[in-house]
Amino acid sequence: MKNEPKGEELWNLDVVELLRPEVEPFIVNKHQIAKGLSVKKNNKEFSFEPVTSEQDIVIYDKDAVWQQDGKEHVVPKMICELKYVDLNTNQLIAVSDTASKIKSIFPECKMILLIRYRPGSDELLLHWGQGFDRIMWLETGEKRKDYEQGDFARELQGSTKLREKWEKLVKYIQETLSGPGEGFVK
Repeated sequence: MKNEPKGEELWNLDVVELLRPEVEPFIVNKHQIAKGLSVKKNNKEFSFEPVTSEQDIVIYDKDAVWQQDGKEHVVPKMICELKYVDLNTNQLIAVSDTASKIKSIFPECKMILLIRYRPGSDELLLHWGQGFDRIMWLETGEKRKDYEQGDFARELQGSTKLREKWEKLVKYIQETLSGPGEGFVK
């Protein structure tokens, strides 16, 4: 029997569903993304194999997908790491390290850390979140740990402040996906 998704997982699913229509024609999914390479030896032959990490939201172009060894791989345009509550220093260091590793393979990929409820201090986020291009928290009130599917959409409807933050995030994502502009590489 499979465990039912809870809290952060449900929020992640809701955010994915809310983002999809905002970034069409790009694809928005949870996905395994390469963050390194390992050397494998089969008999006397060596080969490289990607070391992957599951990312909460991966935004990619439908033309940037390929199959290799029975696995689907994508070139991400943008990745959003989502945290619902209780982001501690060790978690922040780990997700920032993963973001840096992914960017070493996909240098054009933009990395966002999206936090539903604000952790202790912005200084902590700035110091340990160096692997991310953007860090945003969406807190507008009391922390909730008893998240139910659809809560975030309802909260967006009921809070002007939350809706404004969400719209800023969506605008940033849309502008970033449209590219750096003519003549710019980065």
